[in-house]
Amino acid sequence: MGVNGTNLVQQALIKTEIALEVRSDLILLEEPENHLSYMNTRKLIKDIQSKCDGAQIIITTHNPLIVSRLDLRNTIWISHEKYYSLEDIPPETAEYFMKTDNMQLLNYILAQRVILVEGNSEYILLPQLVKNEFKFTLEEMHIEILSAGGITYKHYVELSKIIKNRLLVITDNDGDQETIDSVLVINKEYNHILIKCSPDIEEFTFEVCLFNTNESKLKTLSDIKPGTIAEYRGKPMNQNLAYMLKNKTEAALRISEEELYKEKVLLPKYIQEGIEWLVRQ
Repeated sequence: MGVNGTNLVQQALIKTEIALEVRSDLILLEEPENHLSYMNTRKLIKDIQSKCDGAQIIITTHNPLIVSRLDLRNTIWISHEKYYSLEDIPPETAEYFMKTDNMQLLNYILAQRVILVEGNSEYILLPQLVKNEFKFTLEEMHIEILSAGGITYKHYVELSKIIKNRLLVITDNDGDQETIDSVLVINKEYNHILIKCSPDIEEFTFEVCLFNTNESKLKTLSDIKPGTIAEYRGKPMNQNLAYMLKNKTEAALRISEEELYKEKVLLPKYIQEGIEWLVRQ
């Protein structure tokens, strides 16, 4: 960063510090994050938290870090002549976003249609698999794809209950019938939220579902690592599937990029059903 950039940062921090030190019942801050790096934005947030001294502070911002760190329950979201207050989200959801520095929060709230996936494999592969299956792209259908780990998708569900965007969650059943049953229960509650996992308890994770749908197309995938042992966590299985489970990101990148697989591999049925639901309006 040059001298001018450094000066802008210093000016932004000094202006905010002066505003916070003024004795007033009401303090207004407009986009205080301007010109600040990630680290300086975090410093700014700590200053706001420690110096507000009981005053009412109103902040306008486009920065998801400021929104989440200062508690989503304090947020009013204004968009397209509508506004939403997030004050009714559960405390555990607000706490989750405060602790995770979630930088995709803005994309999530802005998107009208969202696919939330668990890991890198789904995030890497879904755009190409959707194109293969439906002949349209996620961008053409104004669908945002975001990655969230494991059961944390439940926090995003709480947000969608309020902002009413159309949410498709793609998750693993983890070989647990209770998980499969609970998904069916949740899906009966809302018409704008759908959670999809494989109904087959043996298809415990995305890679297994993908392989079972495309076994004949993936029969040479493990050739790059011929020494791959045909087992996973002590369970014997097809060598190509074992390779996918042991090298998830690598396998996903290869399938999405190599001509042998790229335009031939298709979506597992449960994800296909989810996409059909998502675009049906």
